[in-house]
Amino acid sequence: LPESQVVRTTVRGGTPGAAPALTTTNVPPMAATAGAGNAITFTGTSVAIPN
Repeated sequence: LPESQVVRTTVRGGTPGAAPALTTTNVPPMAATAGAGNAITFTGTSVAIPN
């Protein structure tokens, strides 16, 4: 499994209740190695999730 990371999605648009299908444009693939700005890290009992 890849490292824990934030996957930056984009909105699909459409109308409520009738959104277009999800594609890789909306949900990109996870990276094999998370970049510094996307890595979810743990220190002791704290979790750091980037914005």
